[in-house]
Amino acid sequence: MAINTTNICLAFVILLLVGCTGNKEESTFTEGVIIYDVTFPFQKDDILVNLYPNEMTMDFKDGQAHMSLQSLGGIVATEFIVNNNTKEFCQLLRAFKDRYKMVLNETGVNDMVGSMPRMTITPTNETDSVAGYLCKKSIAIFNNDSVPPIELWHTDQIDIPNPNWCNQFYDCNEVLLGYEVEQYGMRMRLRARNVMPKEVPATRFDYPDGYESKDYLGMRAHMENLLGQILKKEDPDSTATPIDLGNGTISAGH
Repeated sequence: MAINTTNICLAFVILLLVGCTGNKEESTFTEGVIIYDVTFPFQKDDILVNLYPNEMTMDFKDGQAHMSLQSLGGIVATEFIVNNNTKEFCQLLRAFKDRYKMVLNETGVNDMVGSMPRMTITPTNETDSVAGYLCKKSIAIFNNDSVPPIELWHTDQIDIPNPNWCNQFYDCNEVLLGYEVEQYGMRMRLRARNVMPKEVPATRFDYPDGYESKDYLGMRAHMENLLGQILKKEDPDSTATPIDLGNGTISAGH
């Protein structure tokens, strides 16, 4: 039985992205690595789940962040390089032999985020420990009642300025260690497994060579074409049309 890999790509192009105070540290730190466990709580097809990414890594330093996740075997991978100081956002996409890069300034990011489903973030009095760090809980409620609310677990002890300016959680000014992404009828859950203050080389935030540049519309068109090809390959008799990614190719974050 052929496995439809469309959902694998969807798991990577959303995003994004990311971002808890701590029992481990009493003072903030500005440099390190966060490793998130990635799960799909409402996905019932175990075969597909085994192909989805199960981990996301975020390196951060002095207001910059680099997030990466990939499919089983690394066939499809997405990276996000974000500079919170200059308000520049870069998405890197590797799909089979293709290499594409999209770089947006603050205006471009605002346009992209503005196309995503809107939500209201409400703080609560609840706290919990995530990866050994004490986090506060907020609830993100979508304006569309058909989408379930999202729990956000966030901290002020990791010093990343404006950590969510480029994703749907921009009203939360703290780093997220637990959150979910709701796109395309699929929910992806991220929860930090390990938070490590450590030295991160500055080169981690450089843009790699060998990638073809795309603007937002160009990247969206490529993704539509890619997903259409995958649908046809997995089911040659399928009459499905390519999926329009106009309602948000990225979620968070950070």
